[in-house]
Amino acid sequence: MTKSEILKRMQQVAREQLGDSELVLTEELSLSNDLDVDSIGLMTFVIGLEDEFGISIPDDKIDSFKRIQDVVEFIQQQ
Repeated sequence: MTKSEILKRMQQVAREQLGDSELVLTEELSLSNDLDVDSIGLMTFVIGLEDEFGISIPDDKIDSFKRIQDVVEFIQQQ
């Protein structure tokens, strides 16, 4: 799966989770600053990603995610 495919699917999850149908994700976006996601919001987003991609994301990995790119790279490695 390519980065752009992952990003597109992640964008759909983020739009649903954040209730923003116009949201555009780029790899450079910061999860906490640009998306204004708190720890609960991040967990909800991660659960949505796990469902979307059929993967499990360990808690220690979640803590290391700072930018969208970090998440895309993790998913790509799965």
